[in-house]
Amino acid sequence: LLRRSLEEEEADEAASGWRGDRIAFFAAGRRIAYLWRVRFESAAAVRRFEDAWKKARAKNPKTEIVARSDRDLVVASGFEKLPPLPGFVPTEP
Repeated sequence: LLRRSLEEEEADEAASGWRGDRIAFFAAGRRIAYLWRVRFESAAAVRRFEDAWKKARAKNPKTEIVARSDRDLVVASGFEKLPPLPGFVPTEP
């Protein structure tokens, strides 16, 4: 996904700590929203991916909420604020 907007080496380095993810889509009429939760091997890997994600998205900005915890990153689109997620406590930037 990052390779669409970043150089291959940079994208691969940012994604190197990936350990799994889940995504949920929500639809109401013509509106679509999603929550994407990504697990990483360490807090450093989360920060690395978050920085790369924001850099990649800056080229084609979207309205998203990006939040991280110790080893998870959540990207939410179509929400005014991040809904409560079991076991996810966002850390400050």
